[in-house]
Amino acid sequence: MILHYKEQGNGQTIVLLHGMAGSLRYWKPFIPYIGKGYRVIAIDLLGYGHSQMPKDVVYDYATHVKSILQTLEHIGISQPFILVGHSMGALIALRMASMYPNQVKKAVLIAMPIYRDETSAHDAITGGSKLKELAYYGLTSRLLCNAWCHYLRPISSRLAPKYLPHLHQDAARDSVLHTWQSYAQSLHNVIELQNVRHDIIATSVPITLVYGDRDLPHDLNKIEQLTRGKHVRICIFSGTHQIIHEHPVEVASIVMSEV
Repeated sequence: MILHYKEQGNGQTIVLLHGMAGSLRYWKPFIPYIGKGYRVIAIDLLGYGHSQMPKDVVYDYATHVKSILQTLEHIGISQPFILVGHSMGALIALRMASMYPNQVKKAVLIAMPIYRDETSAHDAITGGSKLKELAYYGLTSRLLCNAWCHYLRPISSRLAPKYLPHLHQDAARDSVLHTWQSYAQSLHNVIELQNVRHDIIATSVPITLVYGDRDLPHDLNKIEQLTRGKHVRICIFSGTHQIIHEHPVEVASIVMSEV
């Protein structure tokens, strides 16, 4: 399962993982802020962007991590790399860092969702809205996804920048490049069935959590208490879930820092 990727530069490797319904082009406006001396590899996660969208797999942590590692092996990455993830990509990056500490130099986890359990995740995602419930879950969501991301993809891709104005146009267009299976299973198996507390305690590599002050998870204080004394730091800026694009200089500085 070799994933679609783009790379540029030479030097210390930085691997970038996008979030739900995203693609590697999410990082397009951010990459120029990373200085010289780095080899930047942006990856389309399995089932997203221009990567494979197999029907015979389960989209869970194990499958996502395995496909990323196979891709990095294919590229020829043999030295520990800096791992950067946004949102769902941050959850996958954290699991990778906890499982393969010898391969990850450090992890920068941006806007990572933190939920106590599956129920709290579901409630936070829908916000108690029946409309969001229909849009994100169940048969109605499946019908919408199949229509928007398959049958109407040429049209929806062109319209996407209009209803996703906070994203770079290329990233917005790619927001329809997934399937119902990759979306629904990743939502459930990665986001809803996450175990951030376990993963972050089990991780021995340096970790930086980056958030916008209008996007702070409720359990962030508990994570801070659990990780006190470990190699974990938390950086909060004025901003939203798209903090990467709101503070690109500061986030890039964190990615390139030695700690």
